[in-house]
Amino acid sequence: MKKKYTITLRLTDMQYALLGAICRRTKRTQSEVIRSFIENGSVRERISQEHIYIIRQLIGESTNLNQLARQANTYGFSAVA
Repeated sequence: MKKKYTITLRLTDMQYALLGAICRRTKRTQSEVIRSFIENGSVRERISQEHIYIIRQLIGESTNLNQLARQANTYGFSAVA
């Protein structure tokens, strides 16, 4: 949807610093942060690279566990051990 309205917003130094901190933490522009506040009432922080790395490790471990469980159900627990 095309954005055709512009607003002017006056902030105190403290409010502006808080907006800047939110923008840095979420890695979004000021406009995106304010739009998110208007639409959702909050701004969610993006997932960091460290969290993505940990999530991928958990996915790999759970995949291995599922493979072991499948083999145990197919061939019996003594064959998998």
